[in-house]
Amino acid sequence: MRISSFRILLVLILSAFGVKAQVSSLPFTQSIDTFQFISGTVVDAPNVDDIFYANLPIGFPFTYNGVVTNKFGVCTNGFIVMDSLSHSSMWTLGGNSTKQVNVLLADLQNTNANGRIEYVTVGTAPNRVCIIQFRDYGIFANPFCHLNAQIRLHEGSNCIQFYYGYNALSGNMGKIFFVGLTGATTSDYQFRTTNNNWINSSPSLSYPGLGMLMSPLSNLPNGLVMSFGSCPASGTPFSYITGNVYQDNNNNGLRDAGENGLANVLIQENNQAIYTTTDTAGNYAMFFIDSMQTYQLSAVAPLYWNVSSTPLTYSVTPISQPTVNRHFGLHATPNVHDVAIHSTSSVVPWPNATVTIFATYRNQGTVVEPGDSIFLLKDSMYSFVSANPAPAYVSGDSLVWIYSNLLMNEQRNISVQVHADTTLTIGDTLHSYWTIKPITGDTNTGNNHVALHQPVVNSYDPNSKEVSPDGNITGNEELVYTIHFQNMGTAPAINVFVRDTLDVNLDIPTFRLLGSSHAMTYTLNGPGRLLFTFAGIYLPDSNTNEPASHGFVQYAIKPKGGLSMNTSIENTASIYFDFNPAIVTNTTQNIIVEAIPNGVGYINSLGSGIQVYPNPTNGVLMIGLRDVTRSVQFTLYDVQGRVVMQQTLAGQAKQVLDISALNQGVYFIDLVQGQQRFQGKLIKQ
Repeated sequence: MRISSFRILLVLILSAFGVKAQVSSLPFTQSIDTFQFISGTVVDAPNVDDIFYANLPIGFPFTYNGVVTNKFGVCTNGFIVMDSLSHSSMWTLGGNSTKQVNVLLADLQNTNANGRIEYVTVGTAPNRVCIIQFRDYGIFANPFCHLNAQIRLHEGSNCIQFYYGYNALSGNMGKIFFVGLTGATTSDYQFRTTNNNWINSSPSLSYPGLGMLMSPLSNLPNGLVMSFGSCPASGTPFSYITGNVYQDNNNNGLRDAGENGLANVLIQENNQAIYTTTDTAGNYAMFFIDSMQTYQLSAVAPLYWNVSSTPLTYSVTPISQPTVNRHFGLHATPNVHDVAIHSTSSVVPWPNATVTIFATYRNQGTVVEPGDSIFLLKDSMYSFVSANPAPAYVSGDSLVWIYSNLLMNEQRNISVQVHADTTLTIGDTLHSYWTIKPITGDTNTGNNHVALHQPVVNSYDPNSKEVSPDGNITGNEELVYTIHFQNMGTAPAINVFVRDTLDVNLDIPTFRLLGSSHAMTYTLNGPGRLLFTFAGIYLPDSNTNEPASHGFVQYAIKPKGGLSMNTSIENTASIYFDFNPAIVTNTTQNIIVEAIPNGVGYINSLGSGIQVYPNPTNGVLMIGLRDVTRSVQFTLYDVQGRVVMQQTLAGQAKQVLDISALNQGVYFIDLVQGQQRFQGKLIKQ
């Protein structure tokens, strides 16, 4: 009798668990909340169709249909599957459509310029939420459709929510979408159906039923929420902390009439180390997940600026404090003159190649620069073809431009087409030097000069990423990253997108944009996700116009302080031409090595074991050699490319050079040891 009673009790318990595990038994509610875009890990690529991406992390254990999983897969056709396995990528529901969470199941395709699937896990345990987002998605063979929806998976409660943003179809067409859940079998399901108003949906009585009709006559409001399970009654408290960063001209800490917003100012949240940037009007929006948590927001003032408003740091707990109008005023240190120039090239040279040399110059100071000159000394193995804008003077290898009325924070570009000599051989290096004036009165003359050293090669990848210095670095060296791209297609690229996730060992507040080949905008958000958008670039293809088919973006950033020896810093970029799949660049790598006297790194660190210090120097220059068995040819150039010192160094680990007779200014070092060549910049005080 006892055994029989126990068996009956066990059957009841298992039966109750089985009912609880059924997706058909989950409570369903509908409500209206605010739809907020997230920025996360991008899964797909432009123009992909019928693709399933498996084994993506939820970020916490989630119980679905009675089974615990911490993985999901997502399909471009508007659904996810709750396990780590590969599944069908079809847009129709059949016998194999199990464990599916369908937010907008249909024959979709990523056809819009900014379309993407992305996911992110936000919040803190035990209240984390995994968000899978379809952003600005399209429908196969139907252009101009825009779909925006999210699936939100809640830790602990195992609640599933569908959030719908702005959704629109083209013309008067209608489309059926399947919305709902399937369990371990297709006999366990929970689908919704309606003919017009999505907010008044009803359960589908058959598998899969009629689905949800979207058309110009149907009502799918922005902010509609469908909840399956024990979900927050009023929606998840997701939103943004917003504000503006403005130029506080009179330094009174208030925004007065005529004080404009400042673009590309970095905003950081100190507790979680997340970031965002201001737009062209100075506005920012910092996404948050947990309204109970306290967020500490501050503005990272650019060089020569300071935060003039109070408080310097906003402490915001969204559940009890306003999340809007968290403004920062920035005031510029008056009368600072600082013009700077940076340079790169479209390609590395080879014999008989046409190469475009780019220069970006900017006013980093706090006064308008009325005007002066820019000087280029090109390598003699280049012949000048053309330039945009055209130089004011050309004399031999020297080219001069005149600029005027350079505004604060304004940058301008120069592109110079040159032709490489046919007598070049592999292993040669071409040297070109830029100088921007005024020099007298400039706060930082070190950035008024830049050298471009180009090794001659016989092949190259036009879509690539480079870092300078390369290889081994000391912990305090700034890294300059350049991402090169070229349209190798058969038609102009209307838009180009460059995505770059910064290494965790990089110090994001030190980020500086140095230049780009074409007009573009950028965003930096989350833990370090960079997106450079070249909208309307119309980059010609290489078959039509090879020299003009190239572009680049260049930025600088420092490593975090206190990194241990042998720490690796790696970086890779992805380049998208319109709707084409991503082109993934090479991965750059820097290794933190031992400190070098006076804080000077290796010259173009390539493991050479050559040290040059101190830098800047008042007159004595030390050259440290680890390999004393091979001689080193030392050459020092001025900014006009003239040789001012040349010497052969050998036999001693430390060489002492007297350069006290040289004038103050910038010089360029060239070191040749065996088959290796190293270059660097030296400042003589």
